[in-house]
Amino acid sequence: MLPPRNAIGRIASHVRLVLPRTSGPNVHLRPFTHRTQLLLSPPPGRPQLPFLSPLAPSRPLPPLSIHLRKHFGRLISTESREGYKRRFGRSLKVSISFGAILVLFSIIQLGVYQEDIEHQWPTPPEWSWKSRWSLRSAQALQHPDYVGKLMTNWPMVAGYMAELLERLEDVEGEGKGIVEQYDGGLLVEGVGRTGLDISAKSEPWRRGYFQALMGAAKAAENLDGWVTDRRQKISAPAEYAVGPSNPRPKPMPAGQRKVIHEEDCERASPPPETFYMKVLTTNGFDTRQKLDAALAYADWLDFKGLQETAGDMYVWAMDIAAGGFEGDANKIVDLRTGVLRNNASDLPSENILRVSTALAVHNARQRNLPTALSIFTSILKARRNLPPSIRLLPAIISPRTAHKILQRSLLRSLQISQNGSHSC
Repeated sequence: MLPPRNAIGRIASHVRLVLPRTSGPNVHLRPFTHRTQLLLSPPPGRPQLPFLSPLAPSRPLPPLSIHLRKHFGRLISTESREGYKRRFGRSLKVSISFGAILVLFSIIQLGVYQEDIEHQWPTPPEWSWKSRWSLRSAQALQHPDYVGKLMTNWPMVAGYMAELLERLEDVEGEGKGIVEQYDGGLLVEGVGRTGLDISAKSEPWRRGYFQALMGAAKAAENLDGWVTDRRQKISAPAEYAVGPSNPRPKPMPAGQRKVIHEEDCERASPPPETFYMKVLTTNGFDTRQKLDAALAYADWLDFKGLQETAGDMYVWAMDIAAGGFEGDANKIVDLRTGVLRNNASDLPSENILRVSTALAVHNARQRNLPTALSIFTSILKARRNLPPSIRLLPAIISPRTAHKILQRSLLRSLQISQNGSHSC
């Protein structure tokens, strides 16, 4: 039996919602079974992207740089790009830290080295750090066994000394207080300008200036016949320079690929007499310092074969030694020959003994054996007459060395005389 029907089965008409009618164009509803073109998908096909489309054979290939710049953004994603940035930043930080550590270690090592050679060869404390650096570095280079080198780099020594002398002789800089002698100084042809008056400077300053002059002279002796290429900043003997005056130059040493040219070359160093004469004519050096320069210059003249000039320089050295002697030097030594008189009351000074010994060696080299033997005998007798306290001091030349020099000179003279007789 069916359930009873509800009395309210329909919504009352006064309760039913009525949508208002809007005015406008008529909307045509599409039948459900009718298909239009809007619902049809486009025909399937490959997307036409620039990097996927093949190039026409007629089109030229773009340069590799343009191609990479065009497609670099596609090859690296945003995430990988950020990763690369982080890696690059981390590597840069590590590299900078490691480089800073290496630089600091090098500075510390250089400071320890400079302090070591400063203790070995002290420099005047009143000089600037650059002048002290130049002097002790040049002195260390002259002792290659101490600094772990095989040989001395004389061009570098000459460069250090030239730069140092230029600063020390600057009256507006570190040479403040020195004056020119003889109303502006004297210029000697072939030698250069004479010495200055440095008597107003302190003793450490004068000692350092003397070391610089003697170091420059020694470097000039070792660089005799050398030239320096200004453009390439290298030095070598003149026979290696390529130029009109040397049509067949020697090949450069192994490992040196540069070739020096004569038109770009200049003398590697001034002549040694420039520095020796500056020491001898400077007002402010003591007797021993001038005597060192005179004997070194005379020995250099002997080496160059200028025996007569060397003899005059030895006489000048004897005058310097006699000038520093307290008393009459003529009672002690013959100023021309260097033979000591050996008076019982007067004793020779160390400077006189040095010059006499150098004169004896000079005469022995020139095969002037009677004079050399007389000088050596007087020196040995004078040293035997010295008090025991002074006799214990190290002699400039021992009797055994003097005997060897005389023996070699005698043998050489005999060989020369025999060769001359055979040739006749």
